[in-house]
Amino acid sequence: MIKTSTGLLEEVETYIRKFYTERVSKDYVYHDFNHTEVVVKSVDMISHGYHLTDKELEILKLAAWFLDTGYDKGSENHEERSCAHARAFLMKHDYPEREIRIVFDCIHSTRMKAQPTTLLGEIISDS
Repeated sequence: MIKTSTGLLEEVETYIRKFYTERVSKDYVYHDFNHTEVVVKSVDMISHGYHLTDKELEILKLAAWFLDTGYDKGSENHEERSCAHARAFLMKHDYPEREIRIVFDCIHSTRMKAQPTTLLGEIISDS
């Protein structure tokens, strides 16, 4: 059973806070939990200027929470690890595969020199 958006987002915030505490080196002073919170808040703020559905906002926030979790193993290719972390979490919550792929697209939109091709990608890139 899929949790409601609010329940899932609250659970992911708790999970990500613990993840950074336990798995991401303190050497990453920028890509840390505080940075992630700022990105999530920025996603929320920027998205208010658009007519997004609740599901689109949920996908953006999920991508924002997982965005830099791949730093647990260093900066190189961290986006791919971030996607893997997101997949593992979301599959445990029976999140639809189609929406997981959109989360991935959002995460990939933040790569250096990436040119977002969707509105959601543009919003998370700007965040």
